Order: sequence, then C-alpha cells, then structure tokens
Amino acid sequence: MNLVFRSVLLSAWLLCVGLLAVCLEVERIRIGHRIQDLLGRREVLIERVRRLEIRYNRMVSPDLLDRELPDSFLPEARLAAAGRAEVPKP
Repeated sequence: MNLVFRSVLLSAWLLCVGLLAVCLEVERIRIGHRIQDLLGRREVLIERVRRLEIRYNRMVSPDLLDRELPDSFLPEARLAAAGRAEVPKP
C-alpha cells in the first residue's frame, strides 16, 4: 500500500470516529433536555396533587362537615322528632 492510500484510509477512519463522537454528544444533550423537561412536568404534577389534597382536606374537615349538617341531623332535632324535645342537659 502506498502512503496516499494509507492517509486516505486513516482520514476516513478519523472522520467516522469524529462523526460518531458528535452524534453521541448531540444525543446526550437531547437526553439531558428531555430529562429536564420531564422533571419540570413532574414538579408541576406534584404541585397539582398537593393542591388537590389541600382542597380535599378542606372539603372533608370535621368542622366544615359539622357546620353543613342539615338541621334534621342535629341532636336537638332528633330528640324533638322522637317526642323528647325538652330533655334537661346535665
């Protein structure tokens, strides 16, 4: 083999290795951006779930449920419905 053929072969091999290195670096950067995007979405979803949990806890709090209880379910209304309206309280 003469020197020109060897140098062409070496330069082609170096070009392929360089292109492969560039492709791998581009893919690494794309994966990094994808991971950052998914982490951002995860944070948004966690925040949304947290807000929904707070809203649910406020909806089912015992104080609020007691305030919204219909009058027919209050203890005094039950006694009146049973005919024992004026029971002295201890």
